[in-house]
Amino acid sequence: RRAGETRYRPVPGFVAGCGASRAAARSLQRIAGGTPRSAPSAVRKSGKLAELCPGTVVGPPTRATPDPESAWPGPNEPRTPFKMMLTLFTAMAAVEENLHLLEDLVAQDLERNISVKPTQLGLNLDEEFCYTSTARVVAKARELDAFVRFEMEESETVDGTLRVFARLRSAYGKHVGIVLQSMLFRTEEDVRQLLTLDQPLNVRVVKGIYVEPPEVAYQDGAEVSASYLRMVRMLAEGGAFIAAATHDEHLVAGVQEILEEFPEAAPRTEIQMLLGVREELRQEVRRMGLPVRVYVPYGDAWHKYVVRRLKKNPKLARYAFLGMFGKSEMLA
Repeated sequence: RRAGETRYRPVPGFVAGCGASRAAARSLQRIAGGTPRSAPSAVRKSGKLAELCPGTVVGPPTRATPDPESAWPGPNEPRTPFKMMLTLFTAMAAVEENLHLLEDLVAQDLERNISVKPTQLGLNLDEEFCYTSTARVVAKARELDAFVRFEMEESETVDGTLRVFARLRSAYGKHVGIVLQSMLFRTEEDVRQLLTLDQPLNVRVVKGIYVEPPEVAYQDGAEVSASYLRMVRMLAEGGAFIAAATHDEHLVAGVQEILEEFPEAAPRTEIQMLLGVREELRQEVRRMGLPVRVYVPYGDAWHKYVVRRLKKNPKLARYAFLGMFGKSEMLA
């Protein structure tokens, strides 16, 4: 495949297709009571987010990709038959895109580490369908010795996300990880529950960017940061792999202090940052001896994704703007 080439792949029909397609048919029948007939013979693949380790210099693929988040209904959005059908088609296309993404990373000898959103793979429509869809991607990751990060979204989706992740973790072990948000009151208990199982555990720790009500989330930044570091400490002590996602130098310093207390956790800890944000901090973190993973959006939907992130966290806009006039670090 040439760089920049738009690729189209056949997507099996609902009835005669692959297991994920049959699951889609069952899902739609459960939700809407209808009888789906067939999917389009080809679907343009949806955009995804890839995580690439430092040490790789990569030009983001430019194949045409629709905005995935425009397709699925939100937690409180009416589920019209058209919207549900579009969501199922989008989820099926997202699976295909991620399968090909993993193959591309192998072909280009790049770090095999990607992220998927549960709602992009159908969580808001049907939990079983979401599991089946995601399992196809994680099974491919296991085959290629790769890793899939199962994202976390609004608080309404946490229970379903954790249930799907529990099944994926049990089936695929080290090849799948989860994201937990320190802003939610419940998260420290979620960490405790995840640590009780004798299975590999890989957690990205984030503050959380979603606007959540005071009934379920801390509203004060200092409380969110304190919860963040408590989570990191629990994970370090519990033996989990820690992906500390932050652009806050105070949190980086806090993570470093925890690693001094638990030096055995250092080999299983990394800092994660967004491409183009706080690059000077990224350089400083690397000088401290901590590995840094850079989060890279790609495809035609990258702009809408970035705009959403900036709206939810205006500080990122300032950092990104200042970064435009600073010295950029080559990922080499």
